[in-house]
Amino acid sequence: MQRIGSFSRTEDGIFEGKVATLTVQIDVKFIPNPDVEDADSKLPDLLAFSNGAEIGAGWAKQEGGKPVFYTIRLDDPSWAAPLNAALFQNKFRSTRFDLVWSRVPARYADDA
Repeated sequence: MQRIGSFSRTEDGIFEGKVATLTVQIDVKFIPNPDVEDADSKLPDLLAFSNGAEIGAGWAKQEGGKPVFYTIRLDDPSWAAPLNAALFQNKFRSTRFDLVWSRVPARYADDA
């Protein structure tokens, strides 16, 4: 997995930071979705914005008593494909949240 972003969380639950890859360098805010009313909602828990444009969303996940993390999907018409990642609290610096990405293995031609 590769860290492609570093974020801090404000007191009102907004994650602010940067996403940086070889081809993408953007400031991003993940804002709590005001339309989510309960934990069972299928709506995204976070809405992602950059330069005033909505560019994606995030869904809260929790597995086996571990801390909550977010699955993130970012997209832009100029990108070849959406960017899927996860936002985790850094285990060494509790005030930092890391956006990590890993490539989904390509399917073999025989599997198609």
